[in-house]
Amino acid sequence: MAKVLFSVVVGIFLLSVVKSQDPTVKIKQTDPDTKAHRVIVAERDRDVTMDCYVENLLDNALVRWQRQYVDQMTGKTETQPVAQDMALLDNIHFSIEKPTQYTWRLRIRGTQVTDEGNYTCFVQLTQITQATDFRILQVVIKPYLDPQQTSPDTTVDEGDNFDLVCNASGRPAPSIFWSRLGGALLPIGQEIYEGVILKLRNIRAQDRGTYRCKYMNSVDEKTIDIVLGVRCKFPFCFCEC
Repeated sequence: MAKVLFSVVVGIFLLSVVKSQDPTVKIKQTDPDTKAHRVIVAERDRDVTMDCYVENLLDNALVRWQRQYVDQMTGKTETQPVAQDMALLDNIHFSIEKPTQYTWRLRIRGTQVTDEGNYTCFVQLTQITQATDFRILQVVIKPYLDPQQTSPDTTVDEGDNFDLVCNASGRPAPSIFWSRLGGALLPIGQEIYEGVILKLRNIRAQDRGTYRCKYMNSVDEKTIDIVLGVRCKFPFCFCEC
């Protein structure tokens, strides 16, 4: 009898200890994976998910998600409520999924640059204290060419000045490098030149050929080839006149 009573007392004690524990909040998994300093780097237009795992959640407590971001117009930090338990303020762009009993998965659909910010999963413990975990979302864009501001294949007269232009955008802003196919030096005397505009001065017949523009950022790199033809002024030039 004494052993049974002792077991009951121990069980009640352990149950009370479990109930008295504060909720714990941890973002255990993200897609894309979390990098250093709790940063998630995602390409524009892809979905992003964050799994918030909560233990010891009291019956009357709610798991919430919110986003903090800097307003580009005012420069002030703003807070955007995203979800309260399964309820969403914007159920088109966001969703809450429950892959397990203790997991609240936030999904951001078709992520855009305007979705950047600090995403916090939290449970309110008191009026001033919370159990929280967070991730910082950064959105990147593959480099892409602006065809309206990039030189097409071109033929110029010998002795002319001409600017080859390769204008690319992306996030981060791409670096742009010029070279010539076949290993020839650029007319400026370098193998590689960095910049949007390659200035060609007093063009000679030997400057004709294929110029390669490589535009790259941390997401991807691409190239475009531009053919430069040269019309010679004298009949003894070895080019089309």
